[in-house]
Amino acid sequence: MPNKISKVFYGTLIHSLSLANLEILQNTLLGVDISGKIAFLEKNVLDEITLNHIISQWEFPEQEVIRLSKRQFLMPGFIDTHTHASQYPNAGTVYPIVVNNLLRSGTTTAVYFTTIHLESSKYLARLVKEKGQRGFIGKVNMDCNSPENYIESLDNSVKSTEEFIKYVLNLEKDEGRENGSRLVYPIITPRFAITCTSQLMDSLGLLAKKYNMPIQSHLSENIGEINFISELFPHLPDYTTVYDHHGLLNEKTIMAHGIHLSSKELKLIKERNIGISHCPTSNFAICSGVCNVRQLLDEGIKVGLGTDLSGGYSKSILNAIRNANIASRVVFMASSKVDDKPLNKSFPHLTLPELTYLATMGGAELVNLDKIIGNFLIGKEFDALLIDPDACQSPLDIFDDLEDIERIFEKFIFLGDERNLKSVYVKGKKVSGTDLESMNLREKELLKNLSKLNGGNCHLCNPNS
Repeated sequence: MPNKISKVFYGTLIHSLSLANLEILQNTLLGVDISGKIAFLEKNVLDEITLNHIISQWEFPEQEVIRLSKRQFLMPGFIDTHTHASQYPNAGTVYPIVVNNLLRSGTTTAVYFTTIHLESSKYLARLVKEKGQRGFIGKVNMDCNSPENYIESLDNSVKSTEEFIKYVLNLEKDEGRENGSRLVYPIITPRFAITCTSQLMDSLGLLAKKYNMPIQSHLSENIGEINFISELFPHLPDYTTVYDHHGLLNEKTIMAHGIHLSSKELKLIKERNIGISHCPTSNFAICSGVCNVRQLLDEGIKVGLGTDLSGGYSKSILNAIRNANIASRVVFMASSKVDDKPLNKSFPHLTLPELTYLATMGGAELVNLDKIIGNFLIGKEFDALLIDPDACQSPLDIFDDLEDIERIFEKFIFLGDERNLKSVYVKGKKVSGTDLESMNLREKELLKNLSKLNGGNCHLCNPNS
């Protein structure tokens, strides 16, 4: 017997089927079962008779169907493949607000760096689970080339990391797997090779193998870092090989940045099937360089997007999309001509379908959940954003005669923000959004004040609406 249906949506769905194939489905019915999985997706439902026939087969009441307006649409949740939760105070926030802010920005899955501290890392893991976000939580490891007040001994680093792995794995052990995937995962996190001795990296590689853990770190972010690596590991040919030598590269490895990679390193990355988290906002902000994402994709390397807070100044993957677009255009312009002469090889800038893919399915591939999330295929879990271009105080200008949903989608990607995120779902459960019921008390008070300023005329800002 199929699971009971908990939610049904009717309207427009937009998702990636491949890097170049952005599918836009209008007049579509999507059903989510009580386990949070997509149970059915029916295209071209053009009349009420057909709609009622379909939902009656699933014993779902017609009056509870969530009907999207002509301009609203569903899209998969964003996946942030690299962010430093502990650095959020630089942007004025702390752990509970970190998770709230990411969810409010549409990040349904986040790959977090925490700190070297075990208990606070456990706290973030609990918090992510309680708030309903998907999270990969990494207790940071560093035993050298670090401030005296922010460094571990080798033994303590390994011991606390193993304790953290066991703790996170046990967070959902009593909930069973009949309801699908877990929400929170531990991830092995050597900060980067500069701050980890060979002994520590060897030990972390063994832990990753013992527990079949994903791994995250930094790779080739800037030239100074690369030069220092060559001094620390003169017996190894390049930065990427340092991680490989210590057993830290495999199909579950995520490396942030990857800006300055040699052809040999690209070949090794492809062979090990590791993923690169492209963090353009951070790369621009701290002048690290410009990653050639087109080259990575041409080499068949997995790529997702990261905010890299607080190297990056924005918590939003929308911002990462926009800066990835700019970065790709910078690469294209630089590769097209030298001294007004065309080069043999150019790297076309990223397209809207490709940018969307990197923010959703690309991220899912990096965290090895592409069979579970990333788009709206039947059987996947429903991590989704309900976008309302006409929301109160929307930054978008949608004129009355604009009914082209692809143009509206493009406007949202390049101009929209969290005010357009009416609802945010993880595993079928609404966890955030502009709906007043999902706001906390602080936010409700803010909206009341806004309502007074606007004369109570805004449907969102009016607490009585």
